[in-house]
Amino acid sequence: MNMEFIEAIEALEREKGISKDVLIDAIESALVSAYKKNYGTSQNVRVNIDRETGEYRKTLAQIEDEARQSLLNSINRVPFHSLAADNGTVFNELVDCLHRGRKSFRDDIEFKTFREYGLIAARFRQEGLPDEYFHYDLASAMNIADFFKGSC
Repeated sequence: MNMEFIEAIEALEREKGISKDVLIDAIESALVSAYKKNYGTSQNVRVNIDRETGEYRKTLAQIEDEARQSLLNSINRVPFHSLAADNGTVFNELVDCLHRGRKSFRDDIEFKTFREYGLIAARFRQEGLPDEYFHYDLASAMNIADFFKGSC
C-alpha cells in the first residue's frame, strides 16, 4: 500500500461520497477475511492501514508466514546460489546417468565426454546466472556409478 492507494481512496471519497475511514475499514475487513480464507486460521488477525501513508502493519501470523517461506526458500535454494552445491547437483546427475546408462533428463545440465583425456565436462545453466562448467575424472565417475549398480 502507498500514497497512490490513499489518492485512489480519496478520489472514491469525493466521487461517491463515502468517507475515507469507511472505505479503509472495509478494505481492512476484506483483507482479514481473505487471509483467514486462504490460510484457514482462526487466529486473531488484524490489518491496520495507516490513513495518511497507506502503509500497513504486519500481524504476527504474517511475520510467521514470511519467516516460514524464507526458511523453505533457503532449503530449496531460492534464490540461493552456491558453486559447491551446484557442483554436487551436477555430479549427482552425472552418476545417475552413468548408473542408469541414459542421457540427462534435465534441460539445465549438459555433459560431454572426452575419452582421449579421461574427462567428462558438464555445463550447468541457471536462469539469471552465468553458465557454470565442471570437469570430472571419467574413471572415478564410472567407479562411483558402478558402486550403485543393482541398487534400483
